[in-house]
Amino acid sequence: MDANTEHRSDTRMHFNRVTLAFTGAHGHIEPDFKHHYFHCTLKQIRIATLAALIFYAAFGILDAIIMPDRYPIFWIIRWAVVCPAILMVLLVSYTRFAGRFLQPVLGLGTLVCGLGIIAMVQLATPHSNHSYAGGLVQVIFYLFTFSRLRFIWGSAVVCSLIPTYLIVTATLSGVPQNFIVGKAFHLSIIGVMGMMAGYAIEYQTRKNFFLSRELESKKRRLAIANDFLEERVARRTAELKETNAMLRRDITHRKKAEKALADSQMRFKNVFETAAAGMAIIEGQTRTVVEINRAGARMTLYERNQLTGRCIDEWITVPEETEFHQIPVPTRHPIECLLTTCGVAGIPILASTQNTILN
Repeated sequence: MDANTEHRSDTRMHFNRVTLAFTGAHGHIEPDFKHHYFHCTLKQIRIATLAALIFYAAFGILDAIIMPDRYPIFWIIRWAVVCPAILMVLLVSYTRFAGRFLQPVLGLGTLVCGLGIIAMVQLATPHSNHSYAGGLVQVIFYLFTFSRLRFIWGSAVVCSLIPTYLIVTATLSGVPQNFIVGKAFHLSIIGVMGMMAGYAIEYQTRKNFFLSRELESKKRRLAIANDFLEERVARRTAELKETNAMLRRDITHRKKAEKALADSQMRFKNVFETAAAGMAIIEGQTRTVVEINRAGARMTLYERNQLTGRCIDEWITVPEETEFHQIPVPTRHPIECLLTTCGVAGIPILASTQNTILN
């Protein structure tokens, strides 16, 4: 598996296909999701709970119209049992335990609402119970959409309400079997559709949460990488500045050395050109004249340009009585020669030699 494939597998969301809870490599973010979901849905849960309280209580007017002879028992169910349960859910949302217990309490409150509907269906007359049976569908719709009850709790409520309704209806109402089968079919389809809607809503909520965390994680890693790069750039910039300073110092020292060398060469050339004694510089290996000053040229019968490049042996006399005046053995350095004349003959004589470096 290459790095890209491994990276893609790591960023895929791992969750339980039934409960939608994060599992495996992402199991550690489940508490964070619950905390996030609680704070994001708390306001809507309070609004939905308050709306449920108002609507459930307001249907008491319908009780008086549809069941004029039995409405007191319906009002007891609504206002003495179910409405206090809904109000309890609303009050729990304001306690410090809401973060941990609000979802199960909300599920329990919705279950009480559904059971109240089932009780009123059984107490209604055969000609009126269909008006209350529709309330059970409303409860299913409410708990999977507006209430923001999580899928696992909503599914538990639906899987409790529908069988309870069918069992109570088959046991107490004495309705035909085909009616029970039809009710079971329709309510089951409605329950499954509600569960599918709740599943899709929570799945998308979890996916958005997971992707947002991945994005934040990548942003943090990118910020760390940027800080690291900025630190490296700053360190490298400081190193380059120090190197540039050293180069500037080296260049300054080199320029000073070159200037000192140029000054030295100029002084030597001035001394060489203006010296009263004859002086010549010859190539150490071929013994040819590289340079000769004016005094040295006057000792010969040639011009300076005629002597340059000629072998010194052609126009100079080397005394044989001493080894000191001998030209050194071949060398890669030029040789500086001091010349003198021999009596009236005017023939240049090599008086002394020494190695020199002249650029």
